[in-house]
Amino acid sequence: MVQSGTLVTLEELPELMLDLHEGMPLALRSPPMRLLKIDAVLAWPTIKVYEEVGAKDATTAECMDVPYGDVTEEQWAQTLIISWRWGASKPVQPQPLFSPMLEPQFRELRQVLQQAKDSGLQYVWIDWSCVPQYSAPSMVEVLRSKVFYVRARAMAVIPTFQPLPAEGVVRLLLSKVGRLLKRRSAGSLMSATAAAVLDAILAKDLVAGREYFSRVWTLAERMARHGRCEQLNHWLSLEAWLGMVVDAMLRSTEDRSASQVYRKILGQAAGQLLDSIMGPLAMAIDTASMLVVEGLEDKIAELFCTAVDIWHSANALDEAPTKAWLHLYLLEADLGVYQAWSEADRVWAVYSYYCWKQVDQGSVDGLAQALRDLVKVAGDDSKQLFAIMGKKLGLRDLS
Repeated sequence: MVQSGTLVTLEELPELMLDLHEGMPLALRSPPMRLLKIDAVLAWPTIKVYEEVGAKDATTAECMDVPYGDVTEEQWAQTLIISWRWGASKPVQPQPLFSPMLEPQFRELRQVLQQAKDSGLQYVWIDWSCVPQYSAPSMVEVLRSKVFYVRARAMAVIPTFQPLPAEGVVRLLLSKVGRLLKRRSAGSLMSATAAAVLDAILAKDLVAGREYFSRVWTLAERMARHGRCEQLNHWLSLEAWLGMVVDAMLRSTEDRSASQVYRKILGQAAGQLLDSIMGPLAMAIDTASMLVVEGLEDKIAELFCTAVDIWHSANALDEAPTKAWLHLYLLEADLGVYQAWSEADRVWAVYSYYCWKQVDQGSVDGLAQALRDLVKVAGDDSKQLFAIMGKKLGLRDLS
């Protein structure tokens, strides 16, 4: 269950997060920001695009539009913010009833919103509905929205969902793991829990997509929650989390980078266990036979139990906008830990955590300048850092 979050006032924010609020240029404070009413969104057939949300009639308004600087502590204390992966690309021209949130995602969102409402929250921020998509430039919200993630009382994660492979050995393998977990459930709460969640995944024939934790823009949103000591169970359902682990495990048989960030979340021991699964799992999938491997179900059952435990406790994923984190982020740019639809997003997703400079995000020179700024912030070995990330972005140091 996604929890209602911890009430943190402006004065109680960690220094790094308070800096984001106080450093916001005045020009970004005055334009209205939008908070959707949870009751209104629960009545929608899917999430509405910004331009279709009703905001004028105070008695029937679906949202509240107010300058960022005028949003009160009480309103932030009643706000949930959604961090999610779009399931479909935005059309160039508006299309009636189009939404990038696909049906399985919207079902997950409705459950999250009902939980939030039951815990006393009244508002929700969702980018598709709260950021102009066709009627005005969106750059104001791109620059300041990370501060919304800082200040909202709670954050919920909505991943993409996809069906299990229709053919082959994957369903059989997961069924065998489920039976093994059930046999162990009498003496292990973790086994019983993992078995129940795995049953739900198989019944729906859907797993949550691994991409949420590996994309740079959702990374930027998680970073804003630094200092709140939130756990995975504050953000997403156990079914979604275990589905992500399943998806990362399956994808890693073809591309090891698919589970890089999951190794960090799960910790060293479980990361090594995941590595030991890859070879036998690839063989089983390739032959579509469970007879070519022995003991694979035991290892996967152990991995799933560890994943359940991690969901309930603090995880090893440290994503805080510090100089030390930035240094490692730049060093690891070519390891596949984080992915981006556009390579330039690797810079733009994190840039405004460190620099408020206005640079041209549409030009190569602007990108090069932003990268130079980041490597100077990160540490002394700026030439090495620029070379690593610059190669990834197709840049050369022009300084």
